[in-house]
Amino acid sequence: MKKTLCIFLLLLLFVASVSSQISSVKDLIGKWTGTTLGKTGILEFLDSTHVNVTFPDGTFIKGLYSIDFTKNPIWIDIINIKGNQKSTLEGLIKVIDKTTFRWMITHSGTRPKDFSPNKNTSTLTFKKKSMSP
Repeated sequence: MKKTLCIFLLLLLFVASVSSQISSVKDLIGKWTGTTLGKTGILEFLDSTHVNVTFPDGTFIKGLYSIDFTKNPIWIDIINIKGNQKSTLEGLIKVIDKTTFRWMITHSGTRPKDFSPNKNTSTLTFKKKSMSP
């Protein structure tokens, strides 16, 4: 009986932790802020396809995004369109909890395979900014 109860409690904890994670585009919608070296970056997911990105160095992108939650870590592409030019910033997302994730981008043009830091990547931890009534 004790063994069954322990298994049930472990299963319940697992389900609760999984359900509190970012697992869909709906969970991303909103403003997220991340700070590195005293400078703040902002990711604002406006809807299921549009995003505004302000990098810590002040660079601003108003673009599109696509995200693949079936990958582990999650794949995210930010598509910047200026006139006839289109560039894609490939990255990864690692969910910490429902209000925190890490975003790794590459400077080499090739998506990183995992969250192993190297000279061609940058990683920022983002927290969801709460909306005041």
